[in-house]
Amino acid sequence: MKAAVGNPKFAFVDARSPQEYKGEQVNAKRGGHIPGAVNVDWVTQFNPDGTVKSAPDLAKTYEDQKVAKDKQVIVYCQVGFRSAMDYFSLRLLGYNVSHYDASWNEWGNDTSLPIEQ
Repeated sequence: MKAAVGNPKFAFVDARSPQEYKGEQVNAKRGGHIPGAVNVDWVTQFNPDGTVKSAPDLAKTYEDQKVAKDKQVIVYCQVGFRSAMDYFSLRLLGYNVSHYDASWNEWGNDTSLPIEQ
């Protein structure tokens, strides 16, 4: 993970809430996000009735956040639960995606790792 930060071959998607992403809500030793990560809150992938949005609507969400299909996308959240939705959506859309299951629980608690707020 650490080697992927700043590497142009990788992109990070943070599935947590905007408050967690910005470091306003802190659920580890530190608040913020992995450097370069974009925020796609997992709940934005659902319609008001609880169904998953259509593939074109999901694609627009990631395109709006400039998540490029030519990169290895790594998704994460706090403990790996919420980011599973981003993983599902990105796989559905044909992205090369992997899941950082230790997520912010590991990254945010390791003070030797870089963060952004």
